[in-house]
Amino acid sequence: MPILGFKRPTKKPAASRPSRSASKQPGQAAPSPARQAGSGRTAPLLGTISPGRKMDILGVALALVGLLTTLSFFSARNGGLSGGWISFLATVFGWGRFILPLA
Repeated sequence: MPILGFKRPTKKPAASRPSRSASKQPGQAAPSPARQAGSGRTAPLLGTISPGRKMDILGVALALVGLLTTLSFFSARNGGLSGGWISFLATVFGWGRFILPLA
């Protein structure tokens, strides 16, 4: 059952392709090992991580955002990024912006 849209990766059967060495003509050099190893496809950034670990990463990121937001509320001077974030929260949540980081 997927949680928050995270799905378990499924294994796909490898497609059979003719090898390049079969079409090699006499006098041609063999491709370098670096070229053979790189298939041009890369694994997705979070595709190999288990769903439980993804939820842990999301939890830590949200906790950091909440901590930084709380510190921004108590700061006497806000920078451009934190001032904009506080203004956004004030516009969207009103007085609830003070409870939001603690939730």
